[in-house]
Amino acid sequence: MKQSCINTSSEKFLTCVALAEVKIEAARTLRNQQIHSFSIDPLNKILAEKIEEVKKEKMKLDRARAEYDLALEN
Repeated sequence: MKQSCINTSSEKFLTCVALAEVKIEAARTLRNQQIHSFSIDPLNKILAEKIEEVKKEKMKLDRARAEYDLALEN
């Protein structure tokens, strides 16, 4: 009787431990997704803005170069 009670308690304990491990892993996964989202999304936005700034500056420089080349020809 005592052994049966110990076995049942052990099974319940091991089940609780297994469920806790599953919950911990789910929480880790969610945390990692949030960290990735919070750290990458703002950086991508800033990077996209910088890319647009560089493209505009390059267009200005290309236009100035074309005007310079044209002035040299005349």
